[in-house]
Amino acid sequence: MLVSPELMMHVGPPPQEVLDQRWLWKLLMAGFMLVFILQVIALDVAGALLTGLLLGFGWVMLRDGMTEMAKYALIYAVLCGLNFFFEVLPLISELSGRVTRRAELATPSVEVNGTRVPRPEVCTIGRLRTTECV
Repeated sequence: MLVSPELMMHVGPPPQEVLDQRWLWKLLMAGFMLVFILQVIALDVAGALLTGLLLGFGWVMLRDGMTEMAKYALIYAVLCGLNFFFEVLPLISELSGRVTRRAELATPSVEVNGTRVPRPEVCTIGRLRTTECV
């Protein structure tokens, strides 16, 4: 390439409208910090890694009066899209609700002349075995 990509980017402070929104960026970084800590506690390694990347790029963009905002904006947008994709997938799968299953024990049966019939319950009373239980 004849021209470096860094020469094509705007170097210097961003417009005043962007600088006025710095408090929102700091609020976003505080939220990402909270999410990152909770993901580390929950042992969500992949989520913590992605949130950590968003947090790191966010702080790099905010330092030095937001002069490097233009350089990292596209990377940050792609990371935000990945984060959205990976967070929405579990949400969609959980929207149908909880799945419950119920298992019941089958009644014991025996085969008599090719037909399955319930096996009679055998009770022991002393030394006497009977099919009628009290």
